[in-house]
Amino acid sequence: MDVVEVADTVSDYLRRYNLTGWQFKLTSGRRVLGNCNYGKMTIGISRYHIEHGTRREILDTIRHEIAHAIVGPGHGHGYVWQVKAQELGAIPKPSKAVSKLPPQEWELVCGCCRRVIDRRHRRMNAGKLSSRYHISCGKTSKGKLFFRKSTLVNS
Repeated sequence: MDVVEVADTVSDYLRRYNLTGWQFKLTSGRRVLGNCNYGKMTIGISRYHIEHGTRREILDTIRHEIAHAIVGPGHGHGYVWQVKAQELGAIPKPSKAVSKLPPQEWELVCGCCRRVIDRRHRRMNAGKLSSRYHISCGKTSKGKLFFRKSTLVNS
């Protein structure tokens, strides 16, 4: 599916279920495939998900988010939402990560033991990083954590 087809599909569902005032929004998230924002009345679908997900996965995400919009806030992924999701043809459970996640570009490394502690898509703010430490090395590693390009990403 392409972005236009996804936007048309979401718009069709919004009309079909009389969700007046709701709109489609293209999001930039890579971990969150879709979202339903009650305050802004938007159904968001990730551009990354559209580019890398299968047609079936994308349609399931659309139905998943439309079910949230129909049942309204306060239901989360509870019974009321599950029933509506099933009616729409969605898998009635939250999606962990149907699409493949992008490789994490950065590794957080301990300056004391040189072990990789975490892998991230973006580097952490230097101010936040300076107060963190590697639990295994204790507070002696405070201020010694650093980021480097991941060895798992093809350069």
